[in-house]
Amino acid sequence: MRRAGQSVTLPDADRTVEAIDGEELQARSFTAEKLTYHNTNYQVAARLVEVVSGQLFAAYLAAHIFEPLGMRHSTTIDTDRDLPDSARGHLYVLGQAVALPEPTGFGNGSGGVLSTANDMARWLIRQNTGLQGLLSPHGVEEMRTASRPNQDYALGWMIDKTERGTPVLEHGGDLFTSTAHQLLMPGSGHGIAVMANTGMAFSDAHTLMTGLVAIIEGGAPQPPSGQQKLPTDVLFALLTLVTIGLAVRGTARARRWAARRTGWQLWRLAPYLLPIGLCATIAPIHRILARGRDAGWVQLAYLYPTFMLWLVTAAAAGLTVVAARLWGTARLRRR
Repeated sequence: MRRAGQSVTLPDADRTVEAIDGEELQARSFTAEKLTYHNTNYQVAARLVEVVSGQLFAAYLAAHIFEPLGMRHSTTIDTDRDLPDSARGHLYVLGQAVALPEPTGFGNGSGGVLSTANDMARWLIRQNTGLQGLLSPHGVEEMRTASRPNQDYALGWMIDKTERGTPVLEHGGDLFTSTAHQLLMPGSGHGIAVMANTGMAFSDAHTLMTGLVAIIEGGAPQPPSGQQKLPTDVLFALLTLVTIGLAVRGTARARRWAARRTGWQLWRLAPYLLPIGLCATIAPIHRILARGRDAGWVQLAYLYPTFMLWLVTAAAAGLTVVAARLWGTARLRRR
């Protein structure tokens, strides 16, 4: 929950640690006004665990969660630099999976858990049987009860229903090169966990999970559409080639263009610089469109690879054409 007006921008991890270490922790209460899903709150909570317990968060989870549940191959990490080589993820570009490293980011507390299929099975089984030995029945109930004023989010669980109306608890996670999703069906005792090494632009884990739910309920899963963004990729790939061609043509004919223009007509070059302006402002524009979610320039390239390729190409092409035409104009004036 949050106070009205609180930023949803992800702060620097070191600043968060300094803020907690540098001030005396005090319990405060306030009236919840609305729900805002905010990963940083979970990162702060993880840091509080470290401050109170005197242990690193990974060590605390290992001792109090993973070991008691028998999850001996699970751990948690701080950043992408801690990922093992086997955790290499992928992006889909033009219908092909391209292996790429995860962009730099901090995720411990709000994510960062590395696990296996067997360990996730143990986790879901214990979740469906009440987490005896780890949490009291009242604690389990609180964890699965929606917080006011919303009805859809509890403590780490989304409260939802399947297409057939079966109550479920679920939660997904997205990185730029991998996705994961887990789901509990308390009524039947089923649990599903899917981890996919493809990025958040396609949410493959959620698609597979939806199909498995359909099978459990006696339905037929919808076939996954791995090529759903292929037309968009093809469009921007073609635009990139066209842009390169126009840039070559414009540069080659720069002197001819300069010979037909007078000085006051140079304003016609301004539209060629628009892609540069968009490159410079794409991050804040995305923040507005994404309702406050921050993404750096590199992260946007992972989210929209072919669009960003076209945008950079258009910016370079526009700058090249403008430079060539200005050079041609300057040479004519020196004569």
